Amino acid sequence: MIKNIFLFISILTFSFNVNAENTESPTNNKKEVITVIADTWCPYNCNPKSPHPGFMIDIVKQAFAKHNIDVEYTTMPWTRAIEETRKGMHTAIIGASTEDAPDFIFPTTNQGLMINNLYVKNGNPWRYSGVNSLKKIVFGAIDGYSYNDEIDSYIKKYKLNPTYIEMMSGNDALAINVSKLIRGKIGVTIESKYVMDYYLSQNNLKDKIVDIASLPPSSRDGLYIAFTPKNKKISQKYANIISEETKNMRASGELKKIMDNYGLSDWEIDYKK
Repeated sequence: MIKNIFLFISILTFSFNVNAENTESPTNNKKEVITVIADTWCPYNCNPKSPHPGFMIDIVKQAFAKHNIDVEYTTMPWTRAIEETRKGMHTAIIGASTEDAPDFIFPTTNQGLMINNLYVKNGNPWRYSGVNSLKKIVFGAIDGYSYNDEIDSYIKKYKLNPTYIEMMSGNDALAINVSKLIRGKIGVTIESKYVMDYYLSQNNLKDKIVDIASLPPSSRDGLYIAFTPKNKKISQKYANIISEETKNMRASGELKKIMDNYGLSDWEIDYKK
């Protein structure tokens, strides 16, 4: 009887150990995954289901793949993306300047460049002559975006006054701004040159909208994948990876291949032109 009990206990213990090993093994081999979010801002980041989800997404996915890390990318309104990532609900936002989320963890190497231009409907004689000239026209901007010091201050002062500014939000903010521009509901809007050129080309609207002024790029106009401040140690690890791999991809020619898919050149080359 005692032998039978001992045998039963031995079998039970062996069975438990085997099951425990089978349960733990997949967990130990499970691939690391990071979640990246932003509003749609093509060609920087586009439709997640597209074969070309955006050149910044391609850069990030290829960079982290080299470290056996998968990247899951989804879209949501920009302000919400920042707020949720700040709380640690996501790993990172993409397409961010240091002004968008100064408390986030940023790489030392940028993954894009933002050159903001002003656009009006073709035939509109109004021209930009400094921030005060915006008072003569209704200005369309996107809520939560940072442009430059003067424009940001102007928006902060007048964003609740529809006589001067109409603020857009959501994933379709650019499309709404362009539609309002064409219909005369706003007189001027501001957007990244890459983004507006791509949108107008994709929607056959190049003859409807004209570029009237360019705000010169500065050191703060770099665009990055920016990591949550909720877990600074792991975020710094990720920032170091993308910094190093972006430089490696530029040197190897991988970055050029990515940019070629979007009809663009390396932003470092564009910046030096």
